[in-house]
Amino acid sequence: MMTWSEKLRDPRWQKLRLEVMQRDDWKCVICDDRRNHLNVHHIVYTRHNPNPWGYNPATLQTLCKTCHEERQELIDNVANAMKLALKNVPTNRVRKMAAKLYNEAMAEL
Repeated sequence: MMTWSEKLRDPRWQKLRLEVMQRDDWKCVICDDRRNHLNVHHIVYTRHNPNPWGYNPATLQTLCKTCHEERQELIDNVANAMKLALKNVPTNRVRKMAAKLYNEAMAEL
């Protein structure tokens, strides 16, 4: 089994990564930085898709290193807050709410 780091060197990911960067005009979509190291950020991860190249390009965005780190910290904080807020909500209700929100967000992309 390949590690995530090994998967990021896979030609399929490299191809998709370059397509996303080209789509985003080779700059950070948040701060427009073109000079610093750019990353392609997965806006959404799903358990059923363990490969970085298996995602819809609409769920990927080009970020500079600084914005990528800040975005990931924000995502982690939001995820932790959601876990606390939903800790007493029955799992089936959480699944339905999450699916609805995800489907609505994907429809807007």
